[in-house]
Amino acid sequence: MACGFMLLLGGMLALQQDNRPLLWGLVAVCIAGAVVAWRRDRSHDAVYSFDGDQILLRGNNGARRIQLREVADLSLIDRMAARDYIKQKLRTSDADHGRPDQRDAERKFMRYCTVDIGLTSFTFGVGRRMTDQLRDAKRDLVLMRLRNGEAILLSPLYNHDLVESLGRVLQERSVA
Repeated sequence: MACGFMLLLGGMLALQQDNRPLLWGLVAVCIAGAVVAWRRDRSHDAVYSFDGDQILLRGNNGARRIQLREVADLSLIDRMAARDYIKQKLRTSDADHGRPDQRDAERKFMRYCTVDIGLTSFTFGVGRRMTDQLRDAKRDLVLMRLRNGEAILLSPLYNHDLVESLGRVLQERSVA
């Protein structure tokens, strides 16, 4: 969106002043920005599978097996709530343990999530409220908390099914 707006205004100015190099420079910057945005948005994939005793999380950054006994709970969460959760968790850990590497903690939280929740933004938060309210942005995410205090954000296609199935198994195991 920013590239289109910049190209429109800059293009009108460049054409009004008959400055073709400025126009071509704007086009080059917009194409480079579109390529970077496309690569950033499309470069992250994740697959989740469940075999009864463990959950396999597989993404671009490797795979991880989590035993069901390690899972404390699962809950549906939206983008705004996920963003607030990680920020609050980082603030709490700052107070308890000093200043951890915030970027590393955010990456670890988002490692298996394919949806951008607004933690890393080139627009400094401009338009985030609009993005949060888009119909596609309302798709629920899954917050999986482990017994060791770690939290992992997941973005399954069938989020309700995942929470329901794993929740049922976790409840059966806690009763037994």
